[in-house]
Amino acid sequence: MKHEQVFLIGMMGIGKTTVGQLLAQKMNRLFIDSDIYIEETTGMSVSQIFSSLGEAYFRNLENIFLNSLPHYQHKLVIACGGGLPTLPNALERMKKNGTLIFLDGDPRVLFSRIQQNGERPLLSNEEAFVTLYKERLIFYHQADIRIDISHTPEETATALYLRLQELWS
Repeated sequence: MKHEQVFLIGMMGIGKTTVGQLLAQKMNRLFIDSDIYIEETTGMSVSQIFSSLGEAYFRNLENIFLNSLPHYQHKLVIACGGGLPTLPNALERMKKNGTLIFLDGDPRVLFSRIQQNGERPLLSNEEAFVTLYKERLIFYHQADIRIDISHTPEETATALYLRLQELWS
């Protein structure tokens, strides 16, 4: 199995950035968050991109980001935006270049967590968020590893580190 890159997928608010940074430290790898990369590249927040340029424009930026990954000289841990795995052929491209990890959790808990942050796009209410979660499960379930985030980020990163070592041995 190819394991050059590690891709963390899951819904917004699940903790991909926090867990990803901790996992990257444990693995002595660079960490990249696709949303932060896009924000730094465009000089706009994800919410600004959604509101002024639209979701299709943002998804195109995610696609460009994904296409740039094979050119990196380093092994990476990558936190993917929640919708990135839904892009055409995205899962296939990620699996070709690495290992996918689905961080999972109760969508109602996630919704209440991200309500504190007004910078999240695609949120209208809890039911819409739960529906979006259910629609994305078909993509998320194609990951090589699924882990529930009911533990602390440090415990989750440690468990993932051990699971990856086992998977790759």
